[in-house]
Amino acid sequence: MTDTQLAAAMQAGRDSAEHAATLGAQLYIGGDMGIANTTSAAALACALLKHTPQQLAGPGTGLDANGVQHKADVIARALELHAAHLSEPLEILRRLGGFEIAALAGAYISCAQQGIAVLVDGYITTAAALLAVRIQPGVADWMLYAHRSPSPAIG
Repeated sequence: MTDTQLAAAMQAGRDSAEHAATLGAQLYIGGDMGIANTTSAAALACALLKHTPQQLAGPGTGLDANGVQHKADVIARALELHAAHLSEPLEILRRLGGFEIAALAGAYISCAQQGIAVLVDGYITTAAALLAVRIQPGVADWMLYAHRSPSPAIG
């Protein structure tokens, strides 16, 4: 995504968190549609955690072994293509993430700034949480994790 698209997606997340704050929310629960997002989430996790796609690519919503291998291959190509630009969390997000992950990361940062706890539940939201913490480490203090996944990246 472009820098402008990244900023807009993160702002959409911030707007969501700010709206929740105006309603008096004490807990923010973000989510995603889960359509092909586990590939982006795994790519982000690989870049941030310095793991290989073979370590972190999982079946998502039901891939067989060949599908998981294909996903790992796609992630490996993306990491290779962008390798020279994967040193900063925002650039990793811009190059490998999706709009929904950027919005979640923006929402999580905003929630922490406003004192709203965040419930992280799922693979995609966990990738967004990792990004938010890498962007603003203090965000970690506001996160509660509620998901134990068979996915290799967050299991």
